[in-house]
Amino acid sequence: MPRLAELLSQVRVVAFPLASRVHGEGYYRPVLERFRRVFRGLGVECGGLMITGLEDVEKVRVEDIDVAVLLFLTGGTSAAARRLVERLAGKPVILIGHLYHNSIASAVSAASKLRARGFRPVLLPYRGGESIIELARVLKVARLVSALSKMKVVHIGGDGGWERFLEVTGARVVTVKPGDVELPEAGVDEQLAARIDLGGVEPGLVAKPYALYRALKKLIEEFDAHGLAIDCFSFLEEKGFTPCLALSLLLDDGYPAACEADYRSLLLLALAQGLTGRPGWIGNIVDTGRGRLMLAHCTVATSLTSYATLLPHFETGKPYAVAGTMKQGEYTIAAIDPEYRVLKAAKAKLKYSGTLTGGRCRTQSVFEADIDFDELVSNHHVAMQGDVRRELRIAAYLLGMRYEEYGAGRG
Repeated sequence: MPRLAELLSQVRVVAFPLASRVHGEGYYRPVLERFRRVFRGLGVECGGLMITGLEDVEKVRVEDIDVAVLLFLTGGTSAAARRLVERLAGKPVILIGHLYHNSIASAVSAASKLRARGFRPVLLPYRGGESIIELARVLKVARLVSALSKMKVVHIGGDGGWERFLEVTGARVVTVKPGDVELPEAGVDEQLAARIDLGGVEPGLVAKPYALYRALKKLIEEFDAHGLAIDCFSFLEEKGFTPCLALSLLLDDGYPAACEADYRSLLLLALAQGLTGRPGWIGNIVDTGRGRLMLAHCTVATSLTSYATLLPHFETGKPYAVAGTMKQGEYTIAAIDPEYRVLKAAKAKLKYSGTLTGGRCRTQSVFEADIDFDELVSNHHVAMQGDVRRELRIAAYLLGMRYEEYGAGRG
């Protein structure tokens, strides 16, 4: 069954050592052998091709590579590195320089000239120990960005609204009209009852929202897709019930699934799934400031909750919205501006959660977070379990966005 995790497992990462011909092999061979062991441990192929000049670069089969690691064994290798990055044509590239043989100097030279031309190589100085941890982190993000470029999204609703998402990620979209979504016969079963407290929920009213989950999952599989976005309100007007439950369950199954056809949030949901192995949660801003952030929405994945049930949809009273109590712990709150120029994030700690008051979307969560109103770049923010700010910084860079932290610009 296609999932983002399967795309990630198919990403091919290849390392290329670069060395100047003025040095004999004995000069850099011990360094190369140490790196070979590191690369094997990180799942990186270290090909037999040694890059010693521009003619070697032309021998590389770039079409077979998803992520490239360029290891600068010696100085005098910047030109060959630049040419290889040009041939890779925008695929994620990591440049590694070590502390001897003018390695760092060549790596910095290559990176600076490539950035001036619009390329986005990640530059890493290697010092052993902590550097291996950072390399593992960068590789994880680079694999994810590469996987996003192969992602296919099923869109339920009208045409358009995803253009910048496609430009930034390289993903693809297939469209399905709400009227073409065929609902199977589906009543309440043990699978649903295991995820949701159905006490007080009318079985006849939950049948269609649950059938929609089955239908959307089937569509994703039929299109060999990896995620979904839906124009919720046009769907609700046509069908008479909400897709909230279906989106919640798809998120549980590992599919990034965005309500309101919000592709900025879909990108963050995909990053959350890839970075943490767990879904993210789209939340609407309710209130923020003075170290407190409140988000509310109706599509929380049940796997993010300690308790979940169903309530009538807030705005319409239609069946059904997911009302969950989110699990305590550390979160990262992130948002992307409408032009995909800035990815902004903050570290947060969940204080309390549930259906706390009426007059709001059914899952409501209050976080300790340093976010003020005048800093907000979006109404929707995505909560991800754990502190993944460093990973989001790398992802933003590779995707061509500027990374900012909430609160960083205040004195």
